[in-house]
Amino acid sequence: MTINLPTPKIIVTKEQKEKDYFDLLKYKSHKWIEQANGYYQCEYCKSNHTSMMPINGKSLCKENPYLK
Repeated sequence: MTINLPTPKIIVTKEQKEKDYFDLLKYKSHKWIEQANGYYQCEYCKSNHTSMMPINGKSLCKENPYLK
């Protein structure tokens, strides 16, 4: 006999959705090139990132030619 427990629903606030959107936008402003397995460097600003790091907390890439 299998018992199906209800899965908890995660409620995301409007503010959190907005923050997540802008974090992703900032992250994608960089042009990440993989230097080694899981290690990346932005081609524009030479900022480093690893696959284990969160995407939030990044700033917009100031060297991105499409944003200048």
